[in-house]
Amino acid sequence: MLKLRKNKKGFTLVELIVVIAIMAVLAGTVAGVTVSQLNKQTNNSAQSEVNTLMGDFKTFLLDYRLPAAAPTGFTMEPGENWDADNGINTRSEMKYALTEFAKDAKATKGADILDTSDHKAGDHKFKYAVTKEATTNNIVVTFSCKGKGTNADDIEAKYTHSAVLAG
Repeated sequence: MLKLRKNKKGFTLVELIVVIAIMAVLAGTVAGVTVSQLNKQTNNSAQSEVNTLMGDFKTFLLDYRLPAAAPTGFTMEPGENWDADNGINTRSEMKYALTEFAKDAKATKGADILDTSDHKAGDHKFKYAVTKEATTNNIVVTFSCKGKGTNADDIEAKYTHSAVLAG
């Protein structure tokens, strides 16, 4: 007959597997929360960057002067005329001002931070778009990027330029 030892040393295989399983569940929970917080912080940083970029663009517009005529090679929006004397009052003129701002930003920051393609938060690059409101004819400039994470909203900053107030 087998005798049971009274002084058992060590752990059984089942005990070890249970402890490892518990540790795996805890590690998975902690990792999920950590990744979520990192994504949230990345999105907050991107929002701060896009707000700063929009502020820089508004400052740029204060000193910017359009060329007297539409630059060669620049495509105007259908039905728009270039009128540099009255400031920026068309979507085409704002698009051109944005391209000049992007060149200026590249020269000062040393990287392409603005273009028309989609970027994600954390890339330190942003998409720009210029639209015209149908009811007021105001020009709306939007800097944006996609939020990081599964349910993240897009990150954006908007500036509404009224030709009436600006001119």
